[in-house]
Amino acid sequence: MHASHSSKRPATQEKLEGNELEDGHVEEFLASFAKKVLVFPDGPSVLCILAPVGLIGSGKSTVMQALAERFSLVVIRTDAIRAHLNRFGYNNRRTPELAGRLVVSCVERGYGVAVDADVVVEEKRSALQRIARELEVPLVSVHINTPEEVILDRLRPDNPDREFKGPEAVERYFIRKTLHENLDIPFECVVDGAGELETEMDKAEVCIRKALSQKTPR
Repeated sequence: MHASHSSKRPATQEKLEGNELEDGHVEEFLASFAKKVLVFPDGPSVLCILAPVGLIGSGKSTVMQALAERFSLVVIRTDAIRAHLNRFGYNNRRTPELAGRLVVSCVERGYGVAVDADVVVEEKRSALQRIARELEVPLVSVHINTPEEVILDRLRPDNPDREFKGPEAVERYFIRKTLHENLDIPFECVVDGAGELETEMDKAEVCIRKALSQKTPR
């Protein structure tokens, strides 16, 4: 699979402009991503969709991975989808659509899903709500709520534990921050992204299991 526009793989989004994944290659891309990137749990999976709201640096990826392990879920990372697209010379425009199709594919195969992407924007939440209704699986909203000082410390340029850091990451944080003010989202679970992980996951598991016991797909 490769972009038909060029035999070379452009390195930047500017160079990838116009190199959009064609309809005829979507299924091939999804199969490649599922085989090379997705990790499917060995045991029975809790059939649900976990949808997080959390800023860059909040600990979203760490939390969603930990929750996925608790509930035997497949983690779908939009950053990984973008990287896989770029690897084949495609731009990122179809990432949300591809993420949705991967969620559907996993649920239809009997696996619950933890989405590793900030779904604070109504359009993204609505897309997941629609999928949940159509597949008749519960959707659980998870808020990763982390103090700003902790996030900015994590994004400092000399932080050895983060791949995405420095001025660009901080700028992105402040751009996205406005979307997270005065949230009017009915969260079933709130996680302190600065708290001790196992303690937070113990509390989150209780909240999510309670929500799942009460939910009908919406």
